[in-house]
Amino acid sequence: MQSLISAFLKSGTSLKPQITTDDLDNSQKQILADYDNAIAYNDYVINNIISFFENKNSIIIYVPDHGELIFDNGPEFGRNLTIKKEIIKPQYDIPFWIYCTPEYKANNESLCNEIACSLNKPFMTDDLPHLILYLAGINADCYEEERNIISSRFNVNRKRLIQENIDYDKLVLNPTNTKIL
Repeated sequence: MQSLISAFLKSGTSLKPQITTDDLDNSQKQILADYDNAIAYNDYVINNIISFFENKNSIIIYVPDHGELIFDNGPEFGRNLTIKKEIIKPQYDIPFWIYCTPEYKANNESLCNEIACSLNKPFMTDDLPHLILYLAGINADCYEEERNIISSRFNVNRKRLIQENIDYDKLVLNPTNTKIL
């Protein structure tokens, strides 16, 4: 890990606070620059992982644990558990992607088509184990096909709940709803 950090720093990718808004003080600009650096480092690591596997029969799944609120709507940053539409989306909508190397695509055309067909399905990270079991060809009693995002039986109507009882889709996708549910 230390060698990756050293290589990243030597690459000159590290960002200095160059935020030109008057809405943030110097401390907030530094927090934003630090966050941008963390994202740049993450991108650097992911690029190295992809490069390592590029010429192998491989599939890569990427999903972070959560997003962050970084002065998007005022002076707040970090994980804010206030349930309001304008701050939930940047915290709960997270990148999720599956990369298939050219060799993997050539060897698994049907599976790669299943993946492509799942692009816009509503997904929660607690469904991820079902996808991984399927991709790895592991038979397990706990596997639920309706929770495997690339399955044709995937349950697109499963409620995506925040804090156990708040319907994410009703809150975020309803254009008239701006309050706590």
